[in-house]
Amino acid sequence: MNRTLVMMAIAASLSIAACNDPGKQETATADNAADTSAVSQPVDMHNAANSLDLAGEYEGTLPCADCEGIKTTLNLNKDSLFTLKEEYLGKKSPAAFNSKGKWVVHKNTITLQFDKELQDRRVQYKAGENKLWLLDQEGKEITGTLADKYIMTKK
Repeated sequence: MNRTLVMMAIAASLSIAACNDPGKQETATADNAADTSAVSQPVDMHNAANSLDLAGEYEGTLPCADCEGIKTTLNLNKDSLFTLKEEYLGKKSPAAFNSKGKWVVHKNTITLQFDKELQDRRVQYKAGENKLWLLDQEGKEITGTLADKYIMTKK
């Protein structure tokens, strides 16, 4: 019986020693340090709305299916209002359209919200430093051989 008690005492001592293993404590401490460093990492909150000076006048001649191009001038005002002038070049009778509304930014995309009869029209641009890229009807970048023709530059 004494032998059993001695064996149990040795087993208990080994168990306690294993729990206090310095190697395990260092690993646990290293794991905790890794966890806290992930929490303390700053979150990048930069986007077009807070990183770029978007207000201003942008110009470009965009492709046109049945004319020489659409000379486009977009004024983004600081009060979130816009004016858009589109002049269809090479037409027998001059065709120019002016519209206005409100512009909003979500991440790096500018969406034009038109007034009145054009309110169903959807126009979006990807914002960059002094440039806007016209996006397709689904809000995706235009690719292909004419992709560089859909860029408007800030004056």
